[in-house]
Parts: sequence; C-alpha cells; structure tokens
Amino acid sequence: MSEKLIFQSSVEALFHKALKGQVTSALKAELRTLGLDLDKPLPPAIGRDVWYEALERTARSVFVGVPRDEAMWRLGTTLFKGLEDSLLGKALAPVARTLGPARLLKRVPHNIKSANNFAQSRYDERGPGEGLLWVSDVGTSPEFTAGTLDAMARWAGAKDCLVAIQRLDAPACNFLLRWSRDG
Repeated sequence: MSEKLIFQSSVEALFHKALKGQVTSALKAELRTLGLDLDKPLPPAIGRDVWYEALERTARSVFVGVPRDEAMWRLGTTLFKGLEDSLLGKALAPVARTLGPARLLKRVPHNIKSANNFAQSRYDERGPGEGLLWVSDVGTSPEFTAGTLDAMARWAGAKDCLVAIQRLDAPACNFLLRWSRDG
C-alpha cells in the first residue's frame, strides 16, 4: 500500500474551523516541527503518523490539565463541530436530523473513506438505538474517534448517547453505540 494519508478536509475542519483562534503560536511551532505548517496553504493530505502526533500535541495544548483520554475525546467532538460548521455540514444538518442516528451511522464507512486513504470500517445495527462500529485504524487514540462518533450521533438527534470502546485491538477498535430519540 502507498503512504497512509489523512486528507486536507479533516485537517482544515479541525485547525482552521473548529479550533480557529485556539491554536497558539507555541502549538503552531510544535506542529511545524512535524511538517504541518498552519500558516501556509494546507497540502492535499498529510501522513497518518503526522496526523496522530498532531492530535496528541493539540489535545495537550487546547485542553490543558485535562486527562489525556478525555482531552482526546473532546478533540474528536471538536473535529466534528468543525465539519458541522462547514458549508456542507450546514446544508446537511436538517437532513441528518430527519434521517436520525442509525441511518447516519450507517454512512460512517463512506465518511471514513473520504477522510483518509487507509482506514476501513463496518457498521452493524444491533437493534433500535444500538449499533456496533468496527474501525480498522484509530491510530493512537480510540477516544478521539469515540468523541467524533458521539458528536455525530447527537447532531443527528441522538439523546442519552453512549459511545463505548468495546474492544481495542490496536490500531483497530470496536465501538458500541447506544442512544434514544425523542418522538
């Protein structure tokens, strides 16, 4: 397989949209040492390892004093907020709420393919308000992916949402998702 890459849309959603105004000059300098220069136009993609290290450093910088796993969860939620605030996200919001969490989560395998060129996933609906999602590569932090999934399900109308790391076989992970909906 060729180099494992994260596409520009994810990098832009996190750093230029969701974290706008929160990326300090010190964090920018740290990210620059990894080869990610936020003061220049973003490349079409960055390497997998650069992405995961950038996430670790960003979580420490943005969520100072927060335990690592919680900081990574929050960063995943933050990434989804950046996607939600994009032009496409704003256009899809009414549709997502109409479709609901189950139908939106079924689209995760497609969404992952649009974010990178290496991870695969499979969603299995277990019943009303419950599903199991397998992701082949969550990098160094399944909590980051869990936070993203939690934000996505809530965006689609999930209430009392639970996203649990059911089984970690690094870098792969199984997530159990449960939720309820009003109405």
